[in-house]
This record gives sequence, C-alpha cells and structure tokens, in this order.
Amino acid sequence: MSRRSEASGPELDLFGKAPVGRADWSHRRREPRGLALMWTVYLMLATVVSLIPMVLSGQLSGDVYRPSARVMIVMVMVGLMVLWPMLRVSQPRNSAQPVLDVSRDLGVLFFPAMVLVWPQAVLAGWSVPVLGAASVVLVVWGLIAGSALLWWHRYSAGGVIGRFAVTACVAGLAAALPLVLALAGRLALGPPIATPAAGWLWSPATAVWEVLRERSWTGMPAAVSGAHWSVLRVQIAIACVIFVVSAAVCRGGSGAVDREDDRPGELSID
Repeated sequence: MSRRSEASGPELDLFGKAPVGRADWSHRRREPRGLALMWTVYLMLATVVSLIPMVLSGQLSGDVYRPSARVMIVMVMVGLMVLWPMLRVSQPRNSAQPVLDVSRDLGVLFFPAMVLVWPQAVLAGWSVPVLGAASVVLVVWGLIAGSALLWWHRYSAGGVIGRFAVTACVAGLAAALPLVLALAGRLALGPPIATPAAGWLWSPATAVWEVLRERSWTGMPAAVSGAHWSVLRVQIAIACVIFVVSAAVCRGGSGAVDREDDRPGELSID
C-alpha cells in the first residue's frame, strides 16, 4: 500500500520510500503481488476459523472434519465473489487494460484456491468428481465477479455510484439471492437428495455447499449426480460467454482516470 505525502511532493510507500524516476507509485497499483499476499493470508485465516469447532470438540475423525471443510470452501467462495471485487473497486480503476488486470487477478485467486480445495480428496475423503464440481463452481462465480469488474473498469467514472453498483451486484448474488430463493420456496432446506435441490446451484453461497453436502447413502461422504453436472455445464457455458463478451466490449479503454475528488485517501497495493 502507498500513501501520498504532500500534493507537491513525491508519493511515499508505507516505508517512506519514494519511487525512483517517477512522481508516484501508480505504475505499481494494479500489480497482483499485494493481492496474492492478502489472498494467501485470507485463506490461512479461513482455514483456521473453520477448524475451530473441530479443535474444540477434541475429535479428529472425518465426520467431524468434513463440516469444517465445507465452511472453509464456502469462505473461499465469499472471498472470491465478494471481498475481491470490493477490494478492487476501493482502488483507482484501470481503464487502459481492464482485461489484463482482471485476468491476472483471477489467476492469482484461482491457483491458491485450487491448492486448498484438491487436498480435501485425502483430508475429507471427497471424490475427484465432487472436488471437480466444487472447482467448477468457484470458476463460474469467479468469472461472474470478474465480468462485473470489467464493466466497472471500462465504464465507471471512478466515483461512488460505480463502486456501489459493483458491491451491490456481488453482495446481492452472494447474500440476497439465497434469501430470495428461500422465500420463493426454491431453496429446499430439507435433507439432501441425489438430484440438485432447486435453486441451490444458482447462488455462489449455496452452490459449493450443495455439491459438498453429505450423501452417505451413496457409500461416499459426498456425491454429485449427472443432474448436478448438467446444471454445472450450463453455468460454466453462461459464465464463459458473459466473461468473453464483457472482455470484448471492455477491452478498449478510454484512458480516463478517477476524478480528482475521489483520489485522496485511496488505498493502493504495491
């Protein structure tokens, strides 16, 4: 992160260093190194927090661990779908290279998330198809969040309205949509069944939970059916189309920057 010392002086980072040959640190603001560090710390905290109930119970069996692992992966989804977009819209937008900016972020986010998900084949005993379905869910909603950021980079004036729109979009999908589905009776809260419960796969907060739910009658801790994969194939196709169209429309930036009255107090990641 960096801070501006004085209007007439060079911008200093947190350690009081000025950039060499430049007036500020704007050339470093969109680099993903800071995001990678923050994302790694968040994943570590998500792991620790989700394992607290298991530690307090004093039991280390798979039946006790799996609920904690579900919570952990749901927290990964929250970070990917909500916290990442909110972080980026709190910073100056990149109207010159939005597609590169978002694609680079997605690479930084997806790789550590998959590193956390796939060891659950051993730790939680989940099968490869189950973890594959969970990975597809993360990719689907990550692309949706990335598409929202593309439109913000390209068309926002950098003010409060654009930031609020992106935040309302991702928070609504993650929090408000499950509530709407539940009130409409499309989010069955009973025991899991072999086929996807109506509505569960159409919200980021509940989709991960749905594919990782206990289905012990199948002989495995969790299982996904052909019906699950039918929905997931439709979702990944829709998400890819949305992202590709958004990238095509938003790739040509205007080169504009945030309004001056929005710059003071901005946080940036080096």
